[in-house]
Amino acid sequence: MTDEQLYITEKPSVALALADYFERHGTPLTKEMGHYINTEKNIVITWLYGHILTAYEPEDYNEEWKIWWKAPLPMVPDKFLKRPAPQYKDHYKHILLLLKDAHTVINAADPDREGQVLCDEVTEGHVEGKIYKRLLLNALDDTSITRALEHMEDNEKFKKLYEAGQARENIDWLIGMNLTRFYTNKAKDAHIEGVQSIGRVKSPATNMVVERELEIENFKPEPYFNIFAYLNINGQTIKAEFETKEKVKILSEADAIVSHCSGKDFTVQEVNNETKEEKVNQLYSLDTLQIDADKVYGISAKDTLAALQKLYEAKLTSYPRSDCKYLPESQRKDAPEIAKLLNDKLAMEIGLIPVQANNENLNNSTVFNDKKITAHHAIIPTKNVPDLKTLKDTEKQIYLLIVRKYAGIFVKPYKYTITNVRGKIEGYPFKFRCKKVIDGGFTLYEPKKESAKEKEDIELKSPLATGQRLPVTKAEKEAKTTEPPKRYTEGSLIQAMTNAKSDDPELSKILTKVKGIGTPATRADIINKIIKVDKHIQKKGKSLSPTVKGRTLIEILPDILKKPDYTAMMEQKLTGIEEGTYTRQQLLKDVVAFVQDIVGSGIKIINKQYPCPKCHNGYLQYRKFKDKYTGDMKEIFFCNSCGIGFPAEDQKPKVVICPECKKGLLIEKKGKYGKFYGCTNYPDCKYGIRKPEYDKLKGSKF
Repeated sequence: MTDEQLYITEKPSVALALADYFERHGTPLTKEMGHYINTEKNIVITWLYGHILTAYEPEDYNEEWKIWWKAPLPMVPDKFLKRPAPQYKDHYKHILLLLKDAHTVINAADPDREGQVLCDEVTEGHVEGKIYKRLLLNALDDTSITRALEHMEDNEKFKKLYEAGQARENIDWLIGMNLTRFYTNKAKDAHIEGVQSIGRVKSPATNMVVERELEIENFKPEPYFNIFAYLNINGQTIKAEFETKEKVKILSEADAIVSHCSGKDFTVQEVNNETKEEKVNQLYSLDTLQIDADKVYGISAKDTLAALQKLYEAKLTSYPRSDCKYLPESQRKDAPEIAKLLNDKLAMEIGLIPVQANNENLNNSTVFNDKKITAHHAIIPTKNVPDLKTLKDTEKQIYLLIVRKYAGIFVKPYKYTITNVRGKIEGYPFKFRCKKVIDGGFTLYEPKKESAKEKEDIELKSPLATGQRLPVTKAEKEAKTTEPPKRYTEGSLIQAMTNAKSDDPELSKILTKVKGIGTPATRADIINKIIKVDKHIQKKGKSLSPTVKGRTLIEILPDILKKPDYTAMMEQKLTGIEEGTYTRQQLLKDVVAFVQDIVGSGIKIINKQYPCPKCHNGYLQYRKFKDKYTGDMKEIFFCNSCGIGFPAEDQKPKVVICPECKKGLLIEKKGKYGKFYGCTNYPDCKYGIRKPEYDKLKGSKF
């Protein structure tokens, strides 16, 4: 079979879609064990299951690296190795047999760095002397597959992308394996149990949630008053707000303003009309879709991606893990046909999309921009439009978000006039704004989700002129309290990760260029892991907050691992590998040096779980030692500041408040007749008891 073409897709569903395409275009294929093949046996399609190769564990390289607390750090393999995951071992062998017979091999994995890696790592060493092509599938509808097949490229062109992907995996292995062990061992020395899981992206993500929680805890609410005046404008009631740079915080001041303004006139001093236009200049990337899905429907990032993957595999939408918000110019001509098909089935759901010839809005849309296309294009609906009844609820919600966004490029801009009016009532400045919608534009397709501000933006029915006097029908104050920042949701955390910045302007530029920390393909999984696996974050309702374990982790990490700076530096070098200005070997050398600096730093972790109840400055630290007088093993919690000690009970400090004075604490003391437990409030309190009596007392809860 010297002319055999072997297609390798990222997952079985894509292989099925490709086989289905060939069959409908005159080349039927039969499914056999592990592949599809045509009658002439010159087209074979096989598949992966994502990454079917898995990285070696430390003990696979060196038996001495198996035991966490004994392994010398850093652990640096001479060569990074992989092997097939147990469940994919037979399928891996099958692919190698197919590779042996193939004349042309086609990498048909997802069109990104990760897709390049997971196919090339399987074919590496098995494609010498063969033609090796790259098929870039941005969607699985017929038009997209045809276009991709007509524009296949030499896979050698993507060699640097593969090297960058491998380097990224190696970085994460070196940091994850070494620093997780290092900080876990250090934490264990401080009697902090559990694995302290470290990651180049997940640690900064956890830190974002911890920092937000600290802002909330340190926030001091302050009472203040909003003051409103209700104006009569030719029978229409408009609510004007007292305009001040500083909040009114004194009740008597608020009452005085209300009293002075009641029953008086508002004199118009300034009328400013501004007409604005908004249009759909960007479509959805994965992260912006996840943000809107969370905001509109409360759908988690992981569930959004799962639903989107189902839609993609059903050929209803384009590639899901896209970081791009634009379309190639070549797709402008496809848009009217997609819109017509959407109208046929979805007009009752979202309204009609204008598909007339020479649609000026479509022709002038800046969404089509070849210069802004990455490995993917924006997420859009394909020509395969479903019956919505066949979709699960989440799939339907995600699909309609995509469709509504896409429909927006066919209509006129959302056009409206904002009228800002300023004036005075008895010398007190007030203002109000009104809004008149001229053309609903793309908002006509959007699900209704008015904000409180939008609800107040009513249309002014009568024109106003400066000097005009408007009667005040009522004035009132509204007692309010300043509010802390809101906790992150999954959507807003993805937004924060996408827009991550550094205090270093140069690193911020890099973060902007690489679109923050993580990728659209990994952010949802990272958030899911730090919630469900690492348990550094907990989710209550939609809100995210740190666990005790997560806060402890962030307290013990140096800034370089908590901030996005290190990711920015690594991404800069990974980009250098892709562009050929940096090498994988140089990058790994840098990372090993970075890890070496940390594991050789001799840091000491302070367990802050138990604040000292006496001095309130230090923290109680666990110690286990042999009593030099009795030879017995003792477990004590000592304060690292004042030195006071408390016995351990069930691995927690036993702190007993003095039953006599209710102020002091009982601690072990030495007296004329041996050891006893006495009050720290001595000599004011001379309470004391022997150990048997002390053992019966219950300690205070921490």
